[in-house]
Amino acid sequence: MNKLTQFASFINLAGATVLINSLLSMPAWGANLNVGDSINFDVIIRNQQIGNVKIGVGEYSQGPDKGRRGLAGEFAVTKQPTLGKLVSDLNSQYNLGLDHFNWFQIAEFYPPIPLPNTINPFIDPPKGGLGKQWADDRPWYLDEYTPTSVPPSKLVNSDNQLSVKGPNTSQKLSYFDSPIDRVVPNATFKFKTFLIGDFGNKTYDTLGGFEWSAGMQNKLTQITSLKAGTTFTNQYASLIEQQFGYKKVDTLPTYLYSSTLSPGKVDNFTKSGLQASAPFVAWTNNFPGVNPPKKPDTILGAFDQFGKLKTVNDDGGPFGSNWGSGIRSAVNSDGSVKLKVTGYKDFNFDGLNDSSGGPCNGGSGGGGCVSNSPHPQAGKYDLAVKLYQDYLPLSPNSVVASTNTVSRNARTFAANSVSGDESSLVSDAVYAATLLSDVQPAKKESSINGNNPNDDALPAEAVPEPTTGLGAFLALGGLGLLKKIKNRKTKE
Repeated sequence: MNKLTQFASFINLAGATVLINSLLSMPAWGANLNVGDSINFDVIIRNQQIGNVKIGVGEYSQGPDKGRRGLAGEFAVTKQPTLGKLVSDLNSQYNLGLDHFNWFQIAEFYPPIPLPNTINPFIDPPKGGLGKQWADDRPWYLDEYTPTSVPPSKLVNSDNQLSVKGPNTSQKLSYFDSPIDRVVPNATFKFKTFLIGDFGNKTYDTLGGFEWSAGMQNKLTQITSLKAGTTFTNQYASLIEQQFGYKKVDTLPTYLYSSTLSPGKVDNFTKSGLQASAPFVAWTNNFPGVNPPKKPDTILGAFDQFGKLKTVNDDGGPFGSNWGSGIRSAVNSDGSVKLKVTGYKDFNFDGLNDSSGGPCNGGSGGGGCVSNSPHPQAGKYDLAVKLYQDYLPLSPNSVVASTNTVSRNARTFAANSVSGDESSLVSDAVYAATLLSDVQPAKKESSINGNNPNDDALPAEAVPEPTTGLGAFLALGGLGLLKKIKNRKTKE
């Protein structure tokens, strides 16, 4: 067997630089990862590192599945002693209403396995389970309750129950998967796995993820790729809402900064050390219902590493007609995100009105804007950035345009294409994002315009008979852990 060429590459997820194995794309039967190959990435909420995800490759060392490989790992909190304490602290600090953490996984099988609920891509596990393995009626990877009764044709693996894993008392949320398909010997499997925060009211948000693939060799699973950093798309959010009734909310941005516009002021935001080309969305919240109506009327722009404007938006934010702004873009090739916030009608971000005439909402007396005079916008706002997301709910009146043809007198939305799954970019704004349940800008970190000197510093199966036991130990050399691989409830 040819050994896959591997090379080390520094990448970033949610603002933390990590070392992973970057893997060349090769056929499943000639590109297998080694036991111990692993990834890890920090989990960041509102500029705060709350924990770390570690995932590695291992294999069964004994029994009939000896040599079959899978993934195992965990999300572990860093400062708090338990996951429950972390949830409590986040709720106390930000008034989030967060309930618990779990995993969400999207799967694609090639060729598609002829079982119910497996049209590619599909949520893993589908509601009710797959094949002989039972699953609950929630969209998350680990079951959140134990059934009181199960059809005779279904089996329940208690090891896959989130309640058994102690989500409130443990410091770690475990993950494992080892897909099996003995019917289709040349099958390949692709997965995207996300850490999610569940708010307990059928709403949720994502906190970064990883993608991986597996293939079959001599009826044994082999892991063929593993990469930190994967994009949560509108397609996945739609599947979750259509099949389970859960809606995504953007209450857990990666970065969140507060500032106050004043006439003629342009705020700058820069973050470095990120994964080049990683998609992101950013938006401003000018606190409708707290600030006076239409104040401040922000304009948000994304710039490349050379200072050239890539994307600009006036009123495309996810807060309806409150004059907030929203963009979707990608991290620059040098690993930076450079954003600027100014006021209407300063579309070239020099602090001055770009043209005369027309209403100047939020200006003095509403008497119109004078060209080359300071923009009149004033008021507090928050700027949020969400990495590894490529869609943003758009205001109904947003207009898509090119940055080099932006009308200086019209409210426009200019967006560059984001590399990745173009079909998943939002076209029907069905998700109303909510940023903050607390509306006190002073409570949040402010690092715009260099107020924070550490702005760029990173904070410290088809299985014939699913097994119910833990199986053989899985050694994860890269994690320094011993993990147990079990037949995942959804791989049938």
